[in-house]
Amino acid sequence: MNEFEKKLAKSLAENGYLIPENVREVKQYLKNRELEDVPPEIELDSASEKKRESYKVKKKDSPDSKLVVMTSSSSDDLASLSKQQIYFRRVVLAGEIVKKLYSENTFGHVKFQKLMYLSEKICQYNLSIRYSKQAAGPMDTRFIHSIDREFKKQNWFDVKQEGPYKKYVYTPLPGLSKQGRYYEKYYAEYDEKIRWLLETFRSSKTDQVELIATIFAGWEELLNEHATISDDAIIEKVYRWSKEKKKFSRDRIIEGIRWMEENNLYPN
Repeated sequence: MNEFEKKLAKSLAENGYLIPENVREVKQYLKNRELEDVPPEIELDSASEKKRESYKVKKKDSPDSKLVVMTSSSSDDLASLSKQQIYFRRVVLAGEIVKKLYSENTFGHVKFQKLMYLSEKICQYNLSIRYSKQAAGPMDTRFIHSIDREFKKQNWFDVKQEGPYKKYVYTPLPGLSKQGRYYEKYYAEYDEKIRWLLETFRSSKTDQVELIATIFAGWEELLNEHATISDDAIIEKVYRWSKEKKKFSRDRIIEGIRWMEENNLYPN
């Protein structure tokens, strides 16, 4: 890549047309411009291609339409962005979740948060430190408490609590079209996987999404501890998460683990 191309890529990145942390997008940009001299540092992190055998778990083949989540190489994904930029990108992602599911009877704040957690894992956002262990699973309390206010500020959704159970009701506002443009800019690479996730859980009850998110978080903890992955180890993590998790039987947790394996929805 000559000096002009380097300066052009740098300018595009600084102005938001390229996402600096998104290696795949940079590679695709270079490919589209038919550039042969690709700098050696522009490579996919080899850690994302580790075989699951190293974790003593058999990986099952699945169609290309299935979801593949890789989180082991995401530690620097957002390093180049300010806190405000990270927050806004998360707001855009949250807006996409609400836009797709706000009319569903099963959609509420808890389900919203669990889908947000799993969506961020799809995007390889390394934001685990922001999530705490709550009874309903991983929860970013500060974010979920600010998001409705931010939606109103952006003119994307009006948010009210209605009925005896104070259900959150989202009504689209005229500014929502801007959310779509931001989403396309930031999440085009992950859109198919995110849509798959949201459609999969569109009508699911909250506790089903809660279970999958908790299994994912417990599984990830085991990987971070370099522990052997097994059904028993994951089940123990789920039960130790909160006493509330006793509502899930061992069989149901195992069923969840098998489903995650079959759909390639697991930390790596």
